[in-house]
Amino acid sequence: FLAGGFTSWDERGPKTTLPPAGTPLDRWNVWSVIEMGILLRRFVFEQIGGFDERMGPGAATPWQVAEGTDLLLRALGARSEMAEGFAWLPHDVYVEGISTAFGLTTAERRRKLRAYGRGTGHALRIHRYPWWWRAAFTAAGLLYGVRNARPITALDGWPMFLGRLEGGLGRTFGQRNMVSTTR
Repeated sequence: FLAGGFTSWDERGPKTTLPPAGTPLDRWNVWSVIEMGILLRRFVFEQIGGFDERMGPGAATPWQVAEGTDLLLRALGARSEMAEGFAWLPHDVYVEGISTAFGLTTAERRRKLRAYGRGTGHALRIHRYPWWWRAAFTAAGLLYGVRNARPITALDGWPMFLGRLEGGLGRTFGQRNMVSTTR
């Protein structure tokens, strides 16, 4: 296999649901794998230039997430055998972590959700997903707070929606201080 994906768990259970073993990796199910659940052969990683440092937590841009999705989408584009050469590992193979909102105040959580939304919207735009899918995905951000358990609340959907909209448009609406930088 050229690559694989496994589940990431937090204190509430699995963060995503993976497709059945044998399912080819594609641009629609690639969103099931998050960064800590990616396995990638080194030569593929090097061929595609590794992670895009303009994306993800710590990037000096507003695109604060989706660096792993971007990595896999670029690998799919660079290697035609990547789709069939992807292993979805069983659910008993996983990594444990903490939830997105763990230990954050309401303001910190909403700032993080907006930054995450920006990265997701950005990835959808640069990988040229159809406009109708980007619009539906962006609008679904409003339901983020309804679909997720406490401490996420219904009002947390607004910053997720706004972030996805900003990423999809490729520009932010003020509040540049929402960007975390390491430089």
